[in-house]
Amino acid sequence: GPLGWIGYRPKYHFMEGAPKRKGRGKLKGAAMIASNHFSYRDGTIINITWIWRRVRIVMAEILWDEHKFLGWFLDRVGMIKITRNALDLGCLKKVIGILGDGGLVGIMPEGHVSPDGTLQPLKPGISWLALKGKAPVVPMFIKTAPMFHHTHVFIGKPINIAEVEQEAALTGARPVTLLTEKIAAALTELQGEYEKLPVPVRKKRTRDDPPKN
Repeated sequence: GPLGWIGYRPKYHFMEGAPKRKGRGKLKGAAMIASNHFSYRDGTIINITWIWRRVRIVMAEILWDEHKFLGWFLDRVGMIKITRNALDLGCLKKVIGILGDGGLVGIMPEGHVSPDGTLQPLKPGISWLALKGKAPVVPMFIKTAPMFHHTHVFIGKPINIAEVEQEAALTGARPVTLLTEKIAAALTELQGEYEKLPVPVRKKRTRDDPPKN
């Protein structure tokens, strides 16, 4: 909400073909938001970014298991609990249902916060869900900063599921594998765009950068 906006001061960078947050060109219909996971605040930034629509974010069960009040709060605001390292059919059905109703689902497909500020290998679950739900995947790179400093958010062009399926059929690739590779490539490209920013703009060091040796 407004407090998060003031605290994180998000600065948006829209790549060619990227959906806008509101107004002309805004994101419509079902979609998966695929973000990197460099900070525990990433989920909050996803919600602030798409504040004009409700985003249901998939989060690890540990947040419910180890923090009872937090788990209660996450349930109230509509977050989706997933059991990691297991086939969580309940979560999968819930996500497919949300997409079927034209909703937004956010996932950080690395599965955990990056330990060193680099993009980790992606879990294929987001691709399976996007293919099942026939929902485009919107790549999003977040670089958080200390409170009251700008958090830079890069939003890329949605990955079209029909095009992925067509390419997979032509090349013999597995659709899930192909889509996962495309999401990883898109996030890497967005991170590259962040790294092109002048140092005074992106700050010499933020709280989520790896420690200096």
